[in-house]
Amino acid sequence: MNFKERRRRNGPVFKSRQKAHEEVLANEFWFGDGVPVIGKQFTAEKAKERKDKVVDVLYRTARRERRAGDAGVADRLEILADKIVSCHQGRRCDSLPCPGCHRALQKAKVAAQEIIIKRLKVARNSKLLVMANVIPLWIADTPEEFADLDVRNLNRRLKAAQERFLRELLPPEMWGAEP
Repeated sequence: MNFKERRRRNGPVFKSRQKAHEEVLANEFWFGDGVPVIGKQFTAEKAKERKDKVVDVLYRTARRERRAGDAGVADRLEILADKIVSCHQGRRCDSLPCPGCHRALQKAKVAAQEIIIKRLKVARNSKLLVMANVIPLWIADTPEEFADLDVRNLNRRLKAAQERFLRELLPPEMWGAEP
Protein backbone atom coordinates (compact mmCIF):
# COMPACT_ATOMS: atom_id res chain seq x y z
CA MET A 1 0.00 0.00 0.00
CA ASN A 2 1.52 3.33 -1.02
CA PHE A 3 1.33 6.70 0.75
CA LYS A 4 -1.76 7.92 -1.14
CA GLU A 5 -3.67 4.71 -0.45
CA ARG A 6 -2.82 4.88 3.28
CA ARG A 7 -3.90 8.51 3.36
CA ARG A 8 -7.22 7.72 1.70
CA ARG A 9 -7.83 4.81 4.10
CA ASN A 10 -6.54 6.19 7.37
CA GLY A 11 -6.19 9.93 6.93
CA PRO A 12 -2.95 11.89 6.72
CA VAL A 13 0.29 10.10 7.51
CA PHE A 14 3.15 12.14 8.93
CA LYS A 15 6.61 11.21 7.68
CA SER A 16 8.30 12.92 10.62
CA ARG A 17 7.40 14.50 13.92
CA GLN A 18 8.68 17.89 12.87
CA LYS A 19 6.13 20.52 12.02
CA ALA A 20 3.19 18.22 12.77
CA HIS A 21 1.28 21.20 14.16
CA GLU A 22 1.63 23.11 10.90
CA GLU A 23 0.80 20.01 8.87
CA VAL A 24 -2.44 19.52 10.78
CA LEU A 25 -3.53 23.10 10.15
CA ALA A 26 -2.52 22.91 6.47
CA ASN A 27 -4.58 19.76 5.85
CA GLU A 28 -8.35 20.27 5.51
CA PHE A 29 -8.89 16.61 6.43
CA TRP A 30 -8.78 17.58 10.12
CA PHE A 31 -11.40 20.34 9.71
CA GLY A 32 -14.14 18.06 8.38
CA ASP A 33 -16.50 15.69 10.18
CA GLY A 34 -14.68 12.51 9.15
CA VAL A 35 -12.82 10.17 11.45
CA PRO A 36 -11.89 10.46 14.19
CA VAL A 37 -15.25 11.58 15.55
CA ILE A 38 -14.75 13.45 18.81
CA GLY A 39 -18.39 13.88 19.82
CA LYS A 40 -21.68 15.39 18.72
CA GLN A 41 -20.80 18.74 20.32
CA PHE A 42 -17.60 19.01 18.27
CA THR A 43 -18.81 18.92 14.68
CA ALA A 44 -17.53 21.31 12.03
CA GLU A 45 -20.88 23.13 12.02
CA LYS A 46 -20.82 23.64 15.80
CA ALA A 47 -17.23 24.90 15.56
CA LYS A 48 -18.41 27.54 13.06
CA GLU A 49 -21.20 28.56 15.44
CA ARG A 50 -18.73 28.81 18.33
CA LYS A 51 -16.37 30.82 16.15
CA ASP A 52 -19.07 33.47 15.67
CA LYS A 53 -19.73 33.56 19.43
CA VAL A 54 -16.03 33.80 20.31
CA VAL A 55 -15.51 36.65 17.84
CA ASP A 56 -18.57 38.45 19.21
CA VAL A 57 -17.28 38.11 22.79
CA LEU A 58 -13.84 39.36 21.78
CA TYR A 59 -15.23 42.45 20.04
CA ARG A 60 -17.60 43.24 22.93
CA THR A 61 -14.78 42.86 25.44
CA ALA A 62 -12.56 45.09 23.31
CA ARG A 63 -15.25 47.81 23.29
CA ARG A 64 -15.64 47.52 27.06
CA GLU A 65 -11.86 47.75 27.59
CA ARG A 66 -11.64 50.76 25.29
CA ARG A 67 -14.43 52.53 27.22
CA ALA A 68 -12.60 51.67 30.47
CA GLY A 69 -9.50 53.41 29.12
CA ASP A 70 -7.32 50.41 28.31
CA ALA A 71 -6.77 50.87 24.58
CA GLY A 72 -3.79 48.46 24.51
CA VAL A 73 -5.87 45.50 25.69
CA ALA A 74 -8.70 46.51 23.37
CA ASP A 75 -6.31 46.59 20.40
CA ARG A 76 -4.94 43.12 21.20
CA LEU A 77 -8.46 41.70 21.57
CA GLU A 78 -9.49 43.21 18.22
CA ILE A 79 -6.36 41.81 16.54
CA LEU A 80 -7.19 38.34 17.90
CA ALA A 81 -10.82 38.65 16.78
CA ASP A 82 -9.71 39.77 13.31
CA LYS A 83 -7.31 36.84 13.14
CA ILE A 84 -10.08 34.37 14.00
CA VAL A 85 -12.52 36.00 11.55
CA SER A 86 -9.98 35.63 8.73
CA CYS A 87 -9.45 31.90 9.47
CA HIS A 88 -10.71 29.93 6.47
CA GLN A 89 -9.79 27.05 4.21
CA GLY A 90 -6.30 27.53 2.84
CA ARG A 91 -5.41 30.23 5.37
CA ARG A 92 -5.82 28.96 8.92
CA CYS A 93 -5.13 31.29 11.84
CA ASP A 94 -3.25 28.78 14.05
CA SER A 95 -4.83 30.24 17.18
CA LEU A 96 -6.13 28.11 20.05
CA PRO A 97 -9.04 30.48 20.77
CA CYS A 98 -10.23 29.68 17.25
CA PRO A 99 -12.75 26.83 17.61
CA GLY A 100 -11.97 25.47 14.12
CA CYS A 101 -8.19 25.30 14.57
CA HIS A 102 -8.50 24.02 18.12
CA ARG A 103 -10.88 21.28 16.97
CA ALA A 104 -8.55 20.24 14.14
CA LEU A 105 -5.61 19.93 16.54
CA GLN A 106 -7.76 17.95 18.98
CA LYS A 107 -8.87 15.57 16.21
CA ALA A 108 -5.23 15.00 15.23
CA LYS A 109 -4.35 14.25 18.87
CA VAL A 110 -7.21 11.76 19.12
CA ALA A 111 -6.09 10.05 15.91
CA ALA A 112 -2.49 9.86 17.17
CA GLN A 113 -3.63 8.45 20.52
CA GLU A 114 -5.72 5.79 18.76
CA ILE A 115 -2.69 4.74 16.71
CA ILE A 116 -0.42 4.65 19.76
CA ILE A 117 -2.92 2.63 21.78
CA LYS A 118 -3.27 0.07 18.95
CA ARG A 119 0.52 -0.24 18.68
CA LEU A 120 0.91 -0.62 22.44
CA LYS A 121 -1.79 -3.28 22.49
CA VAL A 122 0.19 -5.34 19.99
CA ALA A 123 3.65 -4.62 21.41
CA ARG A 124 2.69 -5.12 25.05
CA ASN A 125 -0.25 -7.46 24.91
CA SER A 126 0.39 -8.85 28.39
CA LYS A 127 0.27 -5.38 29.98
CA LEU A 128 -2.67 -3.22 30.98
CA LEU A 129 -3.02 0.35 29.76
CA VAL A 130 -3.89 2.75 32.56
CA MET A 131 -5.21 6.26 31.99
CA ALA A 132 -4.98 8.81 34.79
CA ASN A 133 -6.10 12.35 35.35
CA VAL A 134 -3.53 14.41 37.22
CA ILE A 135 -6.01 17.17 38.07
CA PRO A 136 -7.53 16.42 41.48
CA LEU A 137 -11.30 16.26 41.57
CA TRP A 138 -11.44 18.78 44.41
CA ILE A 139 -10.16 21.48 42.05
CA ALA A 140 -13.40 22.66 40.53
CA ASP A 141 -13.07 26.39 39.91
CA THR A 142 -15.31 28.38 37.64
CA PRO A 143 -13.79 30.63 34.97
CA GLU A 144 -14.69 33.68 37.08
CA GLU A 145 -12.49 32.35 39.88
CA PHE A 146 -9.38 31.88 37.70
CA ALA A 147 -8.14 35.42 38.31
CA ASP A 148 -8.14 34.78 42.08
CA LEU A 149 -6.34 31.42 42.06
CA ASP A 150 -3.57 31.08 44.61
CA VAL A 151 -1.14 28.85 42.69
CA ARG A 152 1.23 28.34 45.62
CA ASN A 153 -1.60 27.24 47.89
CA LEU A 154 -3.01 24.92 45.21
CA ASN A 155 0.44 23.45 44.59
CA ARG A 156 0.93 22.84 48.31
CA ARG A 157 -2.51 21.19 48.54
CA LEU A 158 -1.76 19.03 45.49
CA LYS A 159 1.56 17.85 46.95
CA ALA A 160 -0.13 17.05 50.27
CA ALA A 161 -2.84 15.06 48.47
CA GLN A 162 -0.22 13.15 46.47
CA GLU A 163 1.71 12.37 49.65
CA ARG A 164 -1.46 11.08 51.38
CA PHE A 165 -2.22 8.97 48.31
CA LEU A 166 1.28 7.48 48.26
CA ARG A 167 1.15 6.67 51.95
CA GLU A 168 -2.18 4.87 51.55
CA LEU A 169 -1.21 3.02 48.39
CA LEU A 170 2.46 2.12 48.80
CA PRO A 171 4.38 0.42 51.57
CA PRO A 172 6.43 2.86 53.72
CA GLU A 173 9.82 1.87 52.28
CA MET A 174 8.71 2.85 48.76
CA TRP A 175 7.79 6.46 49.56
CA GLY A 176 10.83 7.25 51.68
CA ALA A 177 9.49 6.71 55.20
CA GLU A 178 11.63 5.01 57.81
CA PRO A 179 10.57 1.36 58.32
